[in-house]
Amino acid sequence: MNDLPWVLNQYGRKIYYNQDDGRGKRLAESRGNLNPDSLSLWNMAFGLYPWQTIVDVGSNYGEMLLTEPILSEAKSNHELKIIAFEPNPSVLVALRRTLEECQLEVDIREAAVSDSITNKTFFVDPGWSGTSSLESSAASAVGTLPEGKKKTLVRVTTLDEELAAKEPSALLMKIDIEGSEGDLLDGAQKLLSSTPNYGLFIEIMHMRDDILLSLFRHGQVYVLNKKTYSLEQIKSGSISAIRSQLQKPHLYSQDALVLNLTIESLLNVDNQQNPFSIVRPSHAARTTSHPSKTNAVIYTALMGNYEDINEHSFSGTAAQDVDYICFTDNENLSSKSWNIQLVEPRFSNDSVRSALHLKIMGPSILKEYDRSLWVDNSVALKVHPNEVIETWLSKDVDIAIPFHSYRQSVSAEFDIVESEALDDINRILEQMVAYLHCKPEVLQQKALWTGMMARRHNDRVAEIMNIWYEQVLGTLGEINYR
Repeated sequence: MNDLPWVLNQYGRKIYYNQDDGRGKRLAESRGNLNPDSLSLWNMAFGLYPWQTIVDVGSNYGEMLLTEPILSEAKSNHELKIIAFEPNPSVLVALRRTLEECQLEVDIREAAVSDSITNKTFFVDPGWSGTSSLESSAASAVGTLPEGKKKTLVRVTTLDEELAAKEPSALLMKIDIEGSEGDLLDGAQKLLSSTPNYGLFIEIMHMRDDILLSLFRHGQVYVLNKKTYSLEQIKSGSISAIRSQLQKPHLYSQDALVLNLTIESLLNVDNQQNPFSIVRPSHAARTTSHPSKTNAVIYTALMGNYEDINEHSFSGTAAQDVDYICFTDNENLSSKSWNIQLVEPRFSNDSVRSALHLKIMGPSILKEYDRSLWVDNSVALKVHPNEVIETWLSKDVDIAIPFHSYRQSVSAEFDIVESEALDDINRILEQMVAYLHCKPEVLQQKALWTGMMARRHNDRVAEIMNIWYEQVLGTLGEINYR
């Protein structure tokens, strides 16, 4: 046991692994972050809602549990329950030691999860632990025992057996079980039907068509937008239509997030930010001035023709009290819900910063309105925008922007932008140095999420937006607008 190798992940936690396992070696090479986009989506999922129970099915070495958001929440919230299922004996020793040393209280259950309670053959892949699987999924994939795999007998259980009696009201589950996802869902029908709020983080890259279609019966399906690092909804339809959406180059389609959350639950979330629904104003960053209650506009921008427009449909009297404007440089763009306004790109070779100009300077550009709500195109509103505007911009509020759901500081945002190569390294360093010289305390402040911004259109707001935009023009760091 003392000879187990380990790697220090980006959060400063040791992850032990099997030195003969190719996945373990790759995990070490990546500092515990084997799939950065998967980890980003997982962190995003965790930040959406105050989950009471976290379940990791197919935990492997446990790296998805050793994230800053989960570690911080577990330290402060002793009611949080974390359960890990892992049947593979070749990784269990390392998993137990990792969780024991990081002092994260996890209920480790040595079992595979399927649609029945039994004992079953489990095929262990000693060369890459991540492709180990139950007999049925391995056999269906290749017809015979894959070369190099070893057989072992493991306990098999269902989620209904393990969790349904506990009646969790808010459940987040990661599912990575190499082709057995459909069986797992069949064995979780009672659990999911009795859980009012749940999220399923599930690998879909090689998922069978029938199982992929079934996900839409469990809730709304989202994947990660790699350009904006926000959630983008996949619309239900035929399997070919769904596959076509998933093939868009700006989407990370290895994993999906299936959400079954009630509107009422979202309206009562504490200390959480939701990138596609309303956020309580008490958890938004604010500046104050004088109230105004007249006409309002919801607006967005699509520059560069790299994604489809996100339609919104609201009816009733409230729908007539707000205009919908989409700025774009795409002459062929049309919409049923947005008023399309063609504009010239602010920067001819930079569609992202051209959209940023419209995003920041909206109150000055849309002077005929008294209030506005900016929404990223990836945002799908679950309530009418008037509700957001009226709730966020109460009588003493001029600007309302949600806090980032899982980024703990501006400094952490710099780290992500640099590690993911989301901008030029020289621009990133230039801006960080500037902050270190003039406002070092800013780096430790909570980062904001600007996918939605409610603003009054007055001189004070215009001044603040000008300062923001001047920073963009001066150092052009992506950190300014993420």
